[in-house]
Parts: sequence; structure tokens; C-alpha cells
Amino acid sequence: MKIAAPNIPHVQQPAPATPVKSAALLAQSTPPTNQGTATQQVTRFASALIQQSRTLSQRDLMASTNALQSKAVKLGELYQLLMGSQDKGLDSAARELRKQLKNQTPTLAQVLALSGDDAAKAHVMLQAASRQAYNEGASGEHVSLNQQLKLLRREHGNKAQAGINTARAFAKSSLNPRRRQTLRDLYYSGVVGQQSISGLIDTLLGQDEGERQFAPTLRDLRGAIADDLAALSPSSTQQQLRNLMHGLNTARHVATLLQTSEHLLGRMRGKNPALQLNAPTFLKHLLTLSGKGMNLHETLQLTQFVGGKHLKHQLAFLNGLRPMLQQLPILLWRDLKARQTALGNLLTLMAELTRQEQNPTQGNTA
Repeated sequence: MKIAAPNIPHVQQPAPATPVKSAALLAQSTPPTNQGTATQQVTRFASALIQQSRTLSQRDLMASTNALQSKAVKLGELYQLLMGSQDKGLDSAARELRKQLKNQTPTLAQVLALSGDDAAKAHVMLQAASRQAYNEGASGEHVSLNQQLKLLRREHGNKAQAGINTARAFAKSSLNPRRRQTLRDLYYSGVVGQQSISGLIDTLLGQDEGERQFAPTLRDLRGAIADDLAALSPSSTQQQLRNLMHGLNTARHVATLLQTSEHLLGRMRGKNPALQLNAPTFLKHLLTLSGKGMNLHETLQLTQFVGGKHLKHQLAFLNGLRPMLQQLPILLWRDLKARQTALGNLLTLMAELTRQEQNPTQGNTA
């Protein structure tokens, strides 16, 4: 606000020894203008400053309140992403957690047990419960819950961060809370647990409906890793996440091998009606063999189990198995030498079985 200069008439300059007129006398000798007297203008200016200060304080308070409300809303949204829309909601879950912990000294094990042993869910529930206690003036409970929150971050911080970073990706893939939890558990074991890609694939193949869900699960895990990499606070190092992404990209070949396994086993069931083996179990066993090195005896055992008693059926199985082993990514072998040895053993066995089939009187290793 600009203050206009007052219109002061010509006044004879006082002698040096004469005291300066007081502000009140000067104000009385100053004729009024359209802007009012100088004193009135100063008063209005001071009032305006006070009002502006009050407005800014109110805005700061509103901004702070809005920020807290926004944080609470985001926490609730995160909980819904983790649990699904059918859940009772974060407020109810937090109150139930407080109720269970109220009459005892809380421990992190109890908090995790009440959260389904899910670090991300426990982290969100503890934050909400702590805020509830603070808002209700329960200072002792607030301190206790905050202590558990700090302990959770120290002991399971990577898991909690992984669950938070990937919540949106897994929520997109399924509305089923159980499915979301399964995906989080797989992610925890693969990222936080630093499980090998072979171990992760083995786990995937062992899941319910492993054959049908294998490819979609790989897709969901890759999307989750992408979100984790892009997060402000990734759950693991960039290098580890990129290595896992590379491993999952390699595992896409396993999805193709799973289909090939089913076709091969389908043909073999027609030749060996006693065969009771599904594609995921067969491929898990095959990956176990490739991971440790597939020797000649193990190849023969597998051939006899799938092919049955007849040599021609065993040869039919080996003819189908060979391209599968050739397509198996090197990452899923113990090393390159083990791959070469396994393929060599397979050719040796095929040659021996062919010889026995053509000359049955010379002995039968099968």
C-alpha cells in the first residue's frame, strides 16, 4: 500500500536551537487531503499489515490441515490398494489393532500377526493407529505405537517399502485380495529375500493353477519391478532390481516351455496310460536337474518314468525332450558346461536305446 506524501504549507525554517515540532502538532498543522491525514494513513497501513498477517496465518493453518488430511486420505487409498475395496477399511482396521494391543505390552511379532504377517499392511495400520491415538489425546499409546513403527522400519523396512511401491501394480492385476497377497509374497521372496530366478520360477510353478497363472504372474511381477524402480525410495538397489527384471524376462521362455511340456506329456499319456504327471511338476523337476547338472543316470530315470517300459516310447520322449533342453535359457543351467554335458548325455542315451531297439537280443538297459 503506497502512502501519499502530505501537503505541507510553507513554514519558516526554525532556528537551529528551536526544538522540532511534535508529531501531534505537525499533524494539526497539516491540512487534510483526499487520502486522509498522515496519522490515519499510518494507522490504516498498520491495520492492513495485521490483517494480512492474520490471513497468511489462517492460510498456513489451512494448508497444514489440508496436508494432514491429504496424507490420511492417501494412507487410506494405499490400504485399499493393498487389501481391496471389500475390506472393512483402514480406520476400522487401525481401531481393531489398537484394541488388540491395548491391554498388553505390544511387540512387533504381535503387530505382524494381526496384519497377516504383511510388513506393508502392518506399516500402514501402525501409521493410522498412531494418528488416531494422537488425535484422541492418548499420548502413551501414541508413543508405544510409534516405537513399534520405528522397529518395523528397522527390521522389515525393505519388505514394507516393496509392498508400498508395488501396491498399485498388483491392484491393477486383480481385484482378489488373496491374489494381491500372493503376488506381494512372491515379490518379497524375489526382491527382499534375494531368491534366485530359478527358485522364483520353481515357486511360481508350485502355485495353485501354476500352469494357467504362470505367464500373467510374470507380467504382474515385471510391472511391479518397474514401479519399484521408478519410486522415490526403491525397496532394493537399482542393480538388484534390474537383475531380477532380467531374470523375469528370461523366465518368459519358461512359459513357452510349460506349453511344450503339456504337449509332450499329452502325447506320452497316449503311449503310457499309467503316466500321472502334470506339466508344472514335470518342468519343475527338469529345472532342478538342469540347475545341478543333468547326468546320464538321471536322464535315463526320467526317460523310463515318462516313456514307460517300451523302448520306442522312451525314444519318443527323448525326441521331444531334446528341443526343450536346447531352448532352456543358459541362466537356468548350472553353467554352460553342464548344458553341453546334459545334451551330450541325451544323445548318448538315444543312440543306446536305438541300438537296443534294433538288436533286442544284445541286452536291454531299459
